Amino acid sequence: MIVFGLAFGLAATQVGLSNGAILTMSASVFAGASQFATLELWGEQVSLIPVAVTVFAINARHLLMGASLHPHLAHLSTVKRYGAVLLVSDANWAMSLQAIDKGKQGLGLLIGGGLALWSFWLLGTLLGLYFGNAIHDPFSLGLDMVMACFFISDGS
Repeated sequence: MIVFGLAFGLAATQVGLSNGAILTMSASVFAGASQFATLELWGEQVSLIPVAVTVFAINARHLLMGASLHPHLAHLSTVKRYGAVLLVSDANWAMSLQAIDKGKQGLGLLIGGGLALWSFWLLGTLLGLYFGNAIHDPFSLGLDMVMACFFISDGS
């Protein structure tokens, strides 16, 4: 997660986003693939409709993941239930459902795992900002290919 966040921070500096905008995006969105896709659509004039449609299409799987968790979260208050699903990523969703299937408590994995992944995502983004701002000519090092390489190697 740190390496993926680092790649995002580095790529975001390459398209000219401010450090504040990059950190705000990573802290509030927490969806790496859609954040990378947004960078591809970024330009002088950003049309929000294509960005929103792209982000929704990439993250539509979260609707299914949330639906699969609903029976296990239904006993929680609405605020707690939606708070828990804000932290859902592929890894902690799969781990929590595996625990639930084995008769164990999966809510801790869902929330704790989500907080850990989110924290490491932010740490990686910070490192990417640092290195992205420290490297004055990323193109000479081939760092303009960061997004493409992560999409190729991600497998999702």
